[in-house]
Amino acid sequence: MSIQNYEMLRQAIAHHSTAVLALPSSGGVQHRKTRFAGEAGEGFWIETGADADRASVDALIAEKTPVGLVFKSDEQSVMFTAPIKSRDEQFKTSDGNVVGALYMAFPRDFQRQQRRQAYRAPVPPDQVSIRLWRIPDRAVLRDRPLASQELFAKLDDLSVTGVGIHCRPGRDGQPAVVLPNERLRIVLTWGTSELLTEGRLMHRRDLESKETVMGIQFAKLEKDFEGRQTLAKFTELVGYLQREEVKQKRLLAG
Repeated sequence: MSIQNYEMLRQAIAHHSTAVLALPSSGGVQHRKTRFAGEAGEGFWIETGADADRASVDALIAEKTPVGLVFKSDEQSVMFTAPIKSRDEQFKTSDGNVVGALYMAFPRDFQRQQRRQAYRAPVPPDQVSIRLWRIPDRAVLRDRPLASQELFAKLDDLSVTGVGIHCRPGRDGQPAVVLPNERLRIVLTWGTSELLTEGRLMHRRDLESKETVMGIQFAKLEKDFEGRQTLAKFTELVGYLQREEVKQKRLLAG
């Protein structure tokens, strides 16, 4: 991990900052508000609520399954995944309180999201379609993904840096299972054009309908010929959507 990211995490721990923990489960992903409880050795402690499912947590520990954690630092959201090493139902905090707590290892990688700067254009129905799949970090982007890893989504808005989507429940009727910072294979189609790219999940919000609102940040484009071509396509698409938005506003005002 970079020294800067490491120090941001250590400051959050020292200040007992709040965070959001994303726990994979059979029914999707459970998001729980938590708080950093203290640093120790090669990791740190976070508090758990009284309603924490001990059996599920123990299973995650035994299987060494990475879980997601998101916290704020200045104007940035900082995200990472790391395994839970152990839990302590009688953890004593620095102010003397006794709470349930989970011990997590320091992460190897971080993902940071600054306040949005690029224009994000709304996407009218049937203008642009999106298909996306969960893929491993080491997967080759152009390889055919597993059908079981496809997410069923529609576009809400789009910019040259990312997309906002509504994700329908999976084949099992449960909310889509995607962890913070998980890698996603993305195919955008409009007219006769198609664009293959990748991104990472930045944030999600589960709805009562079991749909999920997600914000996805595109991967940083390389400065080679292919990267410039991809950026040109993104810019063309966003420009088109922006012009269509202006036309619609004029018609409504007219």
